[in-house]
Amino acid sequence: MSDRKSKQIAVTVIKVGISAGLLWYLFQKANENSAFDTLSGRPKDWGLLTAGFLCALGAMCITKIRWCLLVRALDLDFAMRDAFKLGFIGYAFNFATVGVVGGDAIKSVYITRQQPERKTEAVASVVIDRLIGVYSLLIVGALACWYMGARSDSFVAANTEAFDKLQNLGKTAAIALLVGGVFGLIVMAIPALTGLQMQTRLGALPKIGGILEKSVRAASLYRSKISVVLFSIVISFGTHVLFTLCAFFVAQGINVEQHPDFIGHLSIVPVANLAGSVPLPGGLGAFEYALNSLYPAVAPEGMAEGQGFVVALGYRVITVLLALIGVACYLSNRREMEELESDVLTDASDASDG
Repeated sequence: MSDRKSKQIAVTVIKVGISAGLLWYLFQKANENSAFDTLSGRPKDWGLLTAGFLCALGAMCITKIRWCLLVRALDLDFAMRDAFKLGFIGYAFNFATVGVVGGDAIKSVYITRQQPERKTEAVASVVIDRLIGVYSLLIVGALACWYMGARSDSFVAANTEAFDKLQNLGKTAAIALLVGGVFGLIVMAIPALTGLQMQTRLGALPKIGGILEKSVRAASLYRSKISVVLFSIVISFGTHVLFTLCAFFVAQGINVEQHPDFIGHLSIVPVANLAGSVPLPGGLGAFEYALNSLYPAVAPEGMAEGQGFVVALGYRVITVLLALIGVACYLSNRREMEELESDVLTDASDASDG
């Protein structure tokens, strides 16, 4: 077995161990507070749970449309059906991957195979799509936290100290993100700040140089497509609102007492989703831990501990169902996907050798 393969296996084992440890801890805390026993006997509203699934599905569809628009903005020949196919397959890969093949790599390599001379543009579309997704997620969460603070006189949280910290953080983050967004658009519009020389300088920085270089290169390619970037940000807000509605409907559907209202969920679900993007298998454990920790900050006084974890598990079931759509797409295009995986691994090997 090669050193590279051994390292991949070791990293995978560590990731799975961290996820398992987080989930075990949360299960123990929920059992101590009888969270599962309290909810198990309550009737479930399957209509609301179905609505939650449909909201999550709608959010996923918006992300595929957004990426397709960003790809086409660079004059790349790309079909919407391929955006949906690769988007769902990529989601399944991000959810359950145990190696170096991730969803973003699959997406960029697919376009590169179809149009080899446009590799830079293919990678740029994936990078800018990811940046827009994260930025809009942070904006939605920060603005919701800020709004939560405006009604602090009429709302008593289960954890008032956490509520105060969350709303103060939201206000600060919202201002910083809005200013940063305007600054980013200005930088994108100035050629000297995103040109080849700047890309080279940033690429030479240790550790984060590669990420910065790819981000600036993507920004330079979209300099004349700012209207598409702005539209992509706007529709991304809808994505995060729909994902939040999913969690909100789950809380209602499983009959959690004293659960946060929609704005409360909007304040914390984006943050939990950001935590879920850490490099663990599907973010498993990180999302659940974040949502459970933040729940008392936005839930009404009197909510029992552990309810956030139960809602997170319901939300997780829905994400698994969405990942299964990707699995079905993968199986129906298995030969093509196996070739893509091989190309991704070859590129990764060439990059490490270089």
